[in-house]
Amino acid sequence: MKKLFLTLLVITAITPVFAQTDLAVNLCGNTENITKNQLLACLEIQTNTEGWKIESFTFSVKVNDVITEVVGTGNKISERMLFLINKFSPEKIYLEKFILTNGEIKSDVVKPLILLVSY
Repeated sequence: MKKLFLTLLVITAITPVFAQTDLAVNLCGNTENITKNQLLACLEIQTNTEGWKIESFTFSVKVNDVITEVVGTGNKISERMLFLINKFSPEKIYLEKFILTNGEIKSDVVKPLILLVSY
């Protein structure tokens, strides 16, 4: 019983250490607001931690009460994503479901990036 209790205590104590992450992303330095001109001038999503690269992410916009999602590879906004931005001028762009890697480890513990777009 003591072994079980100690094991559970250790697991409970170390779980927050592994659950915390400092990984975050931004689009051209923007984390909340972006103008369309800024977006078109810089199409790269960046991480805040050196050595980590974006492997994939999901781009989402709401158009006429329909949510449209496009899966992106790497850290660049694709032509399809730009088409949706240019055609529908969404108020918000959602960048989420990030998979980051540092070569050895993959992480999907990254806060979504929700940008308000001004035109």
